Amino acid sequence: MADDLGPVELVNRGMDDIRSRNFNGALDKLDKAVAQAPKLYVAHFHRGRALAGLGRLHEAVQSLQTAADLSPKRANTWHKLGTLHAQLGRNDEAIRCLDKAVELEPKNAKAWYEMGVALAMSDKLQEALDCFQRAIELNPLFARAWCNKGNVCVKREKYDEALECLDKAIGINGRVPRFWKTKAIILKKMGRRADAANCLVKAGELEKMRSEILGSDTAGQDEED
Repeated sequence: MADDLGPVELVNRGMDDIRSRNFNGALDKLDKAVAQAPKLYVAHFHRGRALAGLGRLHEAVQSLQTAADLSPKRANTWHKLGTLHAQLGRNDEAIRCLDKAVELEPKNAKAWYEMGVALAMSDKLQEALDCFQRAIELNPLFARAWCNKGNVCVKREKYDEALECLDKAIGINGRVPRFWKTKAIILKKMGRRADAANCLVKAGELEKMRSEILGSDTAGQDEED
């Protein structure tokens, strides 16, 4: 029984539950681990993951912040914390946390990408562009980074460069409707309305295909990497 287990074994079993997406079971075990060992970093970190899986983002942030306070040199904690702040619309906090993540782990392409997203949401376009470019340098096949770099170029009215970015994203993964929709926006701004319409047709075909294969609940969701 879980009541007989020590904190480390509770954490291990909680992690197994997270992997199987049994977030309620994970939270139950990780709550017990935290009660037994309040200063155990991994208990707070994985408790935050379980809470995030349940959609309880504010509580997840609190748990992950405790983990970061207990062990401030772990890049993955700051990365996860920054991602959650971004989901809550707290872009300044997201940027602060993701900046710590890339300081500790400079080759983390996803952290650079997510910091770019937060910066773009804050209209810090040059800084966002620099982050997307860094993510691409670390992982040239990072399709979302190419797409979001293109979005920033659109905001800066650099349409030729934006189109190049979207062509890169589509070349990496042409099955993502969002990429085709973004390309359509760019082409329309360039006055190429017929080409834009063709891109929208392609996006619609991909969305219909995904819906038929995976079910209506997944329509509109993208597998972008």
